[in-house]
Amino acid sequence: MTFLYYNKEKECFFHKEASSLLFGKKFLQKAYDSDPFSYSFSVKLYQNRLGPLIGILISPRQLKTNKEVPYEYFLHLHTVLTNRRAFPFFFTAESFKDESISGYILYQEKWKKVKVPLPDVVYNRISSRKYEQKKTVQRLFKTLKKYNIPFFNKAFFSKEDMHDILGSHPFLKRHIPPTLFFTSKREAQHFLKTHKKIYVKPIHGRKGKGIFIVEIKENVYIVEDFIETRTYQTFNEFYEKELAHKHNKVILQKALPSASFQDKRYDLRLLMHRSANKFLISGIGVRQAGTQSLTTHIPKGGRIIPFEDIHQEINIKQVEEIAHYCGEQLIKHHPFVGEFSIDMLKTPDNRYYVLELNAKPMIFDEEHIRTKGAENLHNLFIELSFL
Repeated sequence: MTFLYYNKEKECFFHKEASSLLFGKKFLQKAYDSDPFSYSFSVKLYQNRLGPLIGILISPRQLKTNKEVPYEYFLHLHTVLTNRRAFPFFFTAESFKDESISGYILYQEKWKKVKVPLPDVVYNRISSRKYEQKKTVQRLFKTLKKYNIPFFNKAFFSKEDMHDILGSHPFLKRHIPPTLFFTSKREAQHFLKTHKKIYVKPIHGRKGKGIFIVEIKENVYIVEDFIETRTYQTFNEFYEKELAHKHNKVILQKALPSASFQDKRYDLRLLMHRSANKFLISGIGVRQAGTQSLTTHIPKGGRIIPFEDIHQEINIKQVEEIAHYCGEQLIKHHPFVGEFSIDMLKTPDNRYYVLELNAKPMIFDEEHIRTKGAENLHNLFIELSFL
């Protein structure tokens, strides 16, 4: 067992081993037994390297507000990694300097601020597209490349890119719903006339925000969102009120029928993690629509049901095959992705469709999925840092 020490007055780490050891991108000083320290940590030793030292990148808003921070997720991830004697810390782009970072660690159940060397690997958990595009963050990504520090995931997925990537695969193109990236009135009218019932989704939306559904019934256009139902007598009236101002901002997607459990529809959420040149399924969650049937997102009234309740109805071999090819396509056509999630729909006639791929997976409430995901992340951190 190897111990690492931190002196908060001097803002430095040190060790008491015989040989020189590397922690992140910095060789640490060897100290004497009598040297004072503020905190001590048990870490793994890989030849002459301690850790790995894992930087978890978040936004200042995530750092400041427990309401915004998936606090339990961060706490759980930190615990899993430290139990495996890795050294994780949380930081923002603003705290990144040329030679060191001001980060936060959990020590004896309290968050402590420490000054750490440049890490072995960076895991991007920024939850805001707007913050991720800031100059400070983009400058950080350039600095990571400069020092050859591996990092993932660099950015949120583009719905258009993901549709193109999946649609170019001979197997997967049969497992994505008819989709239109809205650019013109004529295209939208034809798409709605063809499919009768469609979802309208923001290109950069998340957690079900901004989604609505429109259906043609008896030549009337019925629009339903989370607040109300609206009707329009003509396409032109519907278009001017609901779509005209959304060119290049939304996608139109056929509303496919969904399998149900206890008379309420559900879909599957798969958590995926990279391992060498393939992806592993860390877990499958099930989300069921609540009183509204628009989405199954928990913030919008959906609920969690155990996978065991519906597993006999699921063709797991088909689900795994779709997940495998999704991962294969990302490896071939996208900059390095360490994790992603899949929103998958099962129809009543047992067909499976990929609704969306997410570069920043939702925080799974199921503890066994969070734990397996954290374990697979740990293995990936080791792979990227030392192998």
